[in-house]
Amino acid sequence: APSGPDVPKRWIAPLMLAMFLIGLVYIVVYYLAGSNIPIMDALGNWNILIGMGGMAAAFAIATLWR
Repeated sequence: APSGPDVPKRWIAPLMLAMFLIGLVYIVVYYLAGSNIPIMDALGNWNILIGMGGMAAAFAIATLWR
């Protein structure tokens, strides 16, 4: 199988979408039910950073996509 910088990596797009959706869903769950989930309640506004971190990771992964 060919390899090198010109070979498309098929795992990048699904991973990018998954990371974006995980971050988005995390923030939505925090806003809707965060006070009912003990771990999220204890983290407070750090939950937003965690969700945004997932979305930032998606954008970082997107730089690998050709």
